[in-house]
Amino acid sequence: AAASAAAVLLASRITLYCDDYFYGVFFREGWDRFWELTKWHYLHFNGRAFVHFVAELALQFDTALYILLFPAMLACVFLLGGRLQSGGISWNLLLMTGGVGVMASLALPPVYLRSSLLWISAAFNYLFPLCVLLPTLWMYMREEGSAGGWTLTLVLSFLSGATTEQSGLAAVVCLGGWGLLAWLRRERTFWRGLLPGLLACAGYLPVIFAPG
Repeated sequence: AAASAAAVLLASRITLYCDDYFYGVFFREGWDRFWELTKWHYLHFNGRAFVHFVAELALQFDTALYILLFPAMLACVFLLGGRLQSGGISWNLLLMTGGVGVMASLALPPVYLRSSLLWISAAFNYLFPLCVLLPTLWMYMREEGSAGGWTLTLVLSFLSGATTEQSGLAAVVCLGGWGLLAWLRRERTFWRGLLPGLLACAGYLPVIFAPG
């Protein structure tokens, strides 16, 4: 709770700057203008359409929505990271280590915070992709559940690959590698083992081969 409060307090001091103003106008003139700008951006800058779409939505609320999303995304990274590393860790220890991780992130030098976590556009390029990949891995590595859960895992696998050049590659390697090992060990069927990695690769290709 203290770590989340500190994150909210710090995020409440940020302002929009640099790319925030650019991505903040994508929805100003309706969907037609949004698609026009998105297409132009993909052709001339990069293929990070998914993460920029989420950033553009958040920026419609100036900094207000990000103030709430910032601690939630940090908590997601540390809590799920800890859970993936050790499935048997107790919730008390998990929450404690997650809180320490959040506080350690907030203690980074200002020059790094300003160019990553406390810059809304940058945070959606660096922090948000982890908040897609880690839940995907967590869902995938659990025992197979309902058809709805499997469908959600597949959708998130594709989106994990469609984030950024770096995080998308991490999704391909993590999902593809774990799935391949699970299939070779006969822990998963062929498609259950390889489909998430293939979908991550499908999401990654438009990012890495964008003409911009």
